[in-house]
Parts: sequence; C-alpha cells; structure tokens
Amino acid sequence: MPSLDAVARKLRRSLDEKDRQRERALAACREVQRDAKLAIKRIHRGEDPSPLLDATLRRARVLGRQLARHPEVEAMRFVGEMQEELAEAVLVRALLEKRPLPDPSELPVTPEAYLLGMGDAIGELRRACLDRIRRGDDAGAQRVLRQMEELFSTLVQFDHPAAVADVRRKQDVARALVERTQGEVAVAVGGRRLEKKIEDLSSMLDELEGRKPSRKGKGRGQGKGGEDLDVDSAWGSR
Repeated sequence: MPSLDAVARKLRRSLDEKDRQRERALAACREVQRDAKLAIKRIHRGEDPSPLLDATLRRARVLGRQLARHPEVEAMRFVGEMQEELAEAVLVRALLEKRPLPDPSELPVTPEAYLLGMGDAIGELRRACLDRIRRGDDAGAQRVLRQMEELFSTLVQFDHPAAVADVRRKQDVARALVERTQGEVAVAVGGRRLEKKIEDLSSMLDELEGRKPSRKGKGRGQGKGGEDLDVDSAWGSR
C-alpha cells in the first residue's frame, strides 16, 4: 500500500502536468485570439485580412488537435472564447467580402462557438454599416444592415439553456444593435434624399430665375420708347 507521500507525489505530478498544458494552451489561444481580432481590424481598414486569417486558422487547427489529447483543458473557458473570436473573424470576412459562409465543420471551432461568433459578428457589421453611412455609401450601408438582420433572424431560432450554448445574452445584445442601426440607416438615407430634393428644387428655382425677362430700363420715369418722362410736368405738381 503506497504511503501518503507517494500518493501526494503522484497527484502533484498529474496536476503539474495539467497546469503546464493549461499554460501552453492559454498562451496559444491568446495568440490566435489576438490575430483574429487583428484580422477584423484589417477588414475595417480596407486591407486584405486573408494572409493573417488563413495562417491563424492553420494554427488553430494544430492547436485543436493538441487540445483533443487533453479534454479537461479543451473544456476551459478561454478555449471557447478563442474559438468564438475566430468564428467571428471568418464570418465577418465572408459577409463583407461577399464570400460563401463557411460550414461549421470546416472551422476548428465547436458548434457553440460558431453560433456565438455569429452574435458577435453583428456588432462588427454594425461598425461596417456606420462606416458606409459616413462615406455616403447608402446602398452599401443598407446591404450590410440586411446581413445584420439575417444573422439576427438565424440567431433567434436557438433557444437552448446556457449549459448548452449561452446564446440568449447574445440575442439581447444583437437585437439592440440591429434596432439601433435600422434607425440610424433610416435617418441617414432619408436625410440625404431630402438634401437631394432640396438641391434639385434650388437648382430649378435658379434656372427659372435665369429665364425671367430683364426688367431693367423700365423703371420709374421711363416711357415705352425708353424716353425720360418728367412726372411733375406730365401730371402737374401737387
């Protein structure tokens, strides 16, 4: 029968190994999460995110195979957060670059992370929509808004408990973002249409003013032939 010291040493070795695996996984997940966020920033700056994002996906696949050998680490929250960020970046790229949406099985993420990434993507699409409004790209803003609405319509189809997928909080946030963006797009597009109508009306009035015959030379004190009249002499002084 082993002594307590022997049991303690065995337990310590096991826990120390688990802690080492956790630390390595945490560092790797942070790198993937950081690069996924950077890829999203590049998308908003109009830069090509694909070299960085594709390399990040390859690293995430390698990391996923490593984590599969340590299920207790794989189940930790920071792994799920990394996968959500990665799914979000891939979805934002696909939507804004008009690519087909990736199948969940094609990504190194869980179905839960893919779903939650959809919720986060709505916030990034809102940012893209507002950027287009500021640039005066009303058609582009309306297209991105439709994408937000479609994502939200998909998101609200899921009604699972938090233990399965904590999607309800994402639904509440997404609903507020979509409704706020709908109002902002309506105000911006309506305002620009009104400005255009005012400009058109102003141009029309200027054109009409330019077509009016000149009344110069037919003012007070001139006759039909343009000769000067002495009003006092014609009608008498009063």
